[in-house]
Amino acid sequence: MDDKDSVAAFLDQNLMSHQSIHNALLEQGVVVSSTPMYATEFDDGFILAHHLEHQAWDAALGLNLGTDLSTPTLDSQASMNDWLTHHAYVTQLTAQALGL
Repeated sequence: MDDKDSVAAFLDQNLMSHQSIHNALLEQGVVVSSTPMYATEFDDGFILAHHLEHQAWDAALGLNLGTDLSTPTLDSQASMNDWLTHHAYVTQLTAQALGL
């Protein structure tokens, strides 16, 4: 993604949504490992941590969403657009499962 303002806005919103989901899981007595989602850019480390956290949520909630957020090509706008769309979809399903 080339637009730094859009990246920053996504990362801020993403951080808040991850915190909300993690807190909702804790309130239900579900403990999953959590990786700090604070980032200033997309990089391989952020993508991997992100992927693993979503997989942990899927497993804890029994959602079986087949979430694979590990494979975007960071320098391809089309690949990142697909990743963002898929990410929004699985995050929405996770939030709905938690009643958020």
